[in-house]
Amino acid sequence: MVAVLPFLDLDEAEGRSTMADSVAEAVLSSLARSQQLSVIGRSSSFQLGNANVKAQEIARQLGATHFVEGSVRRTERGYRVNAQLVNVRTGVAEWSNTLERSRGELFLLETSVARSIATAMAVNLPQTPDESAMPPAPVFDVYLDARQLLAARDPQSTDSAIELLQWVTSSAPDFADGQAALAHALSVKRSLVAMSAGESAEASTKALAATERALEIDADNVMALTVRGIIYLMEGDYSRSEEEFKLAIALSPSAAEAHNWYGDLLAIQGRIAEHLAMEERAAALNPLLVSNQYNLAQARLLNGDPKGALNAADRAVNLAPGSRIAHEVKLHALYETGDLANLRAWREHIVTAASLGDDEAGSEARIFLRTLAGVFEAELEGDGETATQLIAEFASTNLSARMQHVGLLHVYRDDYEAAATLFAALEKEPFFARHPLYFPTEIALLRSHPKYAEYWQRDGLDTLLSERRVFALQ
Repeated sequence: MVAVLPFLDLDEAEGRSTMADSVAEAVLSSLARSQQLSVIGRSSSFQLGNANVKAQEIARQLGATHFVEGSVRRTERGYRVNAQLVNVRTGVAEWSNTLERSRGELFLLETSVARSIATAMAVNLPQTPDESAMPPAPVFDVYLDARQLLAARDPQSTDSAIELLQWVTSSAPDFADGQAALAHALSVKRSLVAMSAGESAEASTKALAATERALEIDADNVMALTVRGIIYLMEGDYSRSEEEFKLAIALSPSAAEAHNWYGDLLAIQGRIAEHLAMEERAAALNPLLVSNQYNLAQARLLNGDPKGALNAADRAVNLAPGSRIAHEVKLHALYETGDLANLRAWREHIVTAASLGDDEAGSEARIFLRTLAGVFEAELEGDGETATQLIAEFASTNLSARMQHVGLLHVYRDDYEAAATLFAALEKEPFFARHPLYFPTEIALLRSHPKYAEYWQRDGLDTLLSERRVFALQ
């Protein structure tokens, strides 16, 4: 397992620059294309690399066996990059070199560094995209900024990332990674924000168009293949979705996003042990990937490990305090562990948490989370009447477009008759009939857990879920 840490810019007082980051990013991307290497994801290695922690300790926190570190300096002729590959256990540099290129050959310099490291580790690298497909440095800088925004997994940051990536793709239409990143951002927004049928269809159309453009440029673009799998997953085409994820992982075994979304697909299909294994693998590849941490928490809950789920949920909340889903899975984990005191404390935290935001989406998230916490608290106290009342009060709010939240509240209470009735009613609504979405939590709960097996075989909910009419809760 290799971690590529942010490179230092020796010409900058603070030691960091987008140019130095772009060199490290390119080295990481090249190494990740190897079939023989596992490479820690950028969001993890770069985030920890921002901290005032020694490189070897960062690598240990990431579970790496080796790390790459380096520096960049501008010269009269162009650029000089010094890089080294260090064994985490021994602290010894197994490879170190200084390479120079002219200003117009930065891409070749980055490729040379990656290939030298691969040679030192006795692995092969496939061909990289042509230098002509790489964007100008200012465009690449904006691309990196957008990637960082997208890692936050909240609606506001995602909107900002989409805006930046639209500029990137218009400025450099032949930059495959830029097209793939735009497709990814559009698919993330669709998973985070409640959309009308028209808005959802438009987001999917734009995302698929961007993936097709990326794959025209680079037929083996792993992110584009992953996003295509995500879109097929959201549309309920699970067979094609699985094909795309398998292809992405075959091309890049270090593709954490592909593993993470493949885990979602496995959950929907009730393949719970495989779901957990896939999410654990994604977590090893990219320990700071927010969506993976809350998916991992859900997988551990489904596999009967509430304490392990709580650990993952805590990491998700710490990484993304504005994520509604992260808070939701933490509440669920606290409920499953029976920790009433901490459940109450977290409910109070949600009431005042500035991270959830004060806009409409933040207010809706706060209302749902407070209700969920109250239902869980009442259930732990054996007060079913209060739990029922809280659900009824929530159902009477102006969140009718999110009535599927109410269905989840019923599922959490083991009230499957009420959940089935609600989902069946929603299915008849024109909006939902045209707009079949998915969310893995409730279908995985209903399919896999022994105590749900009897109800799963009954008419109503079985028919509904088998037709993939399970709706997004976000």
